[in-house]
Amino acid sequence: MSKGIPRQSRQVVDPLRTNVNLNTLQSLPKQASQLSVKNVQPQDVIEADILFEAMNLPMRKFERDAVGTESVVPDTEKVTTSALGVGDVQPARLEKCNLLFHRQRRLSEMNFSQNFPQEARGLSPGRNAGNSVIFQMTFAILTATLMIDAFAGRMKFSAMLVFMVIWSICVYSPFCHWVWAEGDYFFDMGALDYAGSTVVHFNAGISGLVACLVLGKRLGCGREPMSPHNLTFAMLGAAILWIGWFGFNGGSGLASNERAVMAILVTQIAAAAAGISWMAVEWMLRGRPSLLGLISGAVGGLVVITPASGFVGPVAALIMGLVGGVCCFWSAVVLKRWAGWDDSLDAFGEGGIVGAILTGVFATSAVTGTDMNPVMTQVGIQAASVLATIVYAGAVSWILLKIVDKVIGLRVTADDKRMGLDLSLHGERIE
Repeated sequence: MSKGIPRQSRQVVDPLRTNVNLNTLQSLPKQASQLSVKNVQPQDVIEADILFEAMNLPMRKFERDAVGTESVVPDTEKVTTSALGVGDVQPARLEKCNLLFHRQRRLSEMNFSQNFPQEARGLSPGRNAGNSVIFQMTFAILTATLMIDAFAGRMKFSAMLVFMVIWSICVYSPFCHWVWAEGDYFFDMGALDYAGSTVVHFNAGISGLVACLVLGKRLGCGREPMSPHNLTFAMLGAAILWIGWFGFNGGSGLASNERAVMAILVTQIAAAAAGISWMAVEWMLRGRPSLLGLISGAVGGLVVITPASGFVGPVAALIMGLVGGVCCFWSAVVLKRWAGWDDSLDAFGEGGIVGAILTGVFATSAVTGTDMNPVMTQVGIQAASVLATIVYAGAVSWILLKIVDKVIGLRVTADDKRMGLDLSLHGERIE
C-alpha cells in the first residue's frame, strides 16, 4: 500500500513543535488495515501508525543525549519497519520517531533534575500538589508511628492519640515545611533531605527519646529479658519494611525516571551493607551473629540512606551503609546502656544524624544534574538542620507531653502493665 506514497508525504508530526492532541493520536488505529483506505489518505495512516508506535515504545539507550537531534540509536535498539506494520517506511523515519518520542519523554522528566535547587531536594509540593498531599499524608502518619517505638508499653492509648495529633501539627508540619517548602528557611539554605531522614526519622527519634525520658522506664527494665517474643514476626516485619522502603525513597521524587531507579538501587545497597556491618561488629564483640542484629542493621541502613537516596551513587551508598550499621549498633547497644534510657525499640538509633551528615559528604552532581555546594559548606548546612531538629523537636515535644500528662495522664498503671496492655486497655489479645 505504501509503495506509491511519495517520500515527501511521509512526514512525521513533531509533537514538540505542533499542537497535537496526544489522546487523539493514541486513539488512532495501530495498523493501516484497521482504517478504511477509501476515507483516509495512505500517508495519514502511516503517520498515525508511526507516531502512535513511537509514543508507546519502551525507553531505549542512545549513544548521545536523546534531546539532541543528531543522536543515533544503536543498531540493536532500532525499530524495524515490520514492528509498525508497514512495509517500506525508511529507517531514518523510524529513527526520527524514536528521537522525538524520547525527546518528549526526557523533556517532561528533566524538569525534576534541572530545577534541583528549587524542587528536587525532596517532596516539593510545587511539582504536583495532589501527589504531594497524598504522599505527605503517609509521611506524617509514619513519623508519628515511628515515635511510638521509643515508649511502647508505657503510655495510655488515649494519651497517645492526643499526643500524636498535636505533635503532628506542632512539630512535624512546621519542620516538614522548613525543609521541603520552597521559600522556607532550611530549603533556601540548601539543606538536603530527599526522602525524610531529618524531617521523619530523626525528628521522630528525638521526640520519642524525650517521651521515653518523661514517661520513665518500663517495669522490669534492666532486670528482665525484653528481647522480641517472636523472632519470626520480627524478620517478616523487617522484610516488609525493606520492600516498602523502595516506595518510600524511590517515590519521593514524585516521578518515575532514572533518578527514582537510582534511589531504589542505593537503598538496597545501603540496607544490605548496614545489615552486614552490624552483624560483623556483633560477631566480633559477642562471639556470634544473630538474626535480630542482621535485621536491626538493615533497618538502620535504610534510615541512613533515606536523606541521600536521590543525591548519591552506589559506591557512596555502600560506604554510608557500612558506617551506618556500626553507628546504629553503638547507639542501640552501647550508648543506650551507658545513658540509662529505656528506648523500647531503639527509635533513637542515630541513623538519621549519620545519614544527614553523610549526605553532605557524598551528594554528587552526577546524580543531581546540578552544581553542588562545597563539601564542608554542605556538611555545615546539614549539621545546622540536625541541630535545629534536636532543639525544636525536643523542646516542643517535652512541652506537649507535660500538657497531656496534666490533662489526661500519660502512663498506664502498674496493674495494667502486669495484665498486659492488650487486655487492660482493649480487652483483647493476639496469641
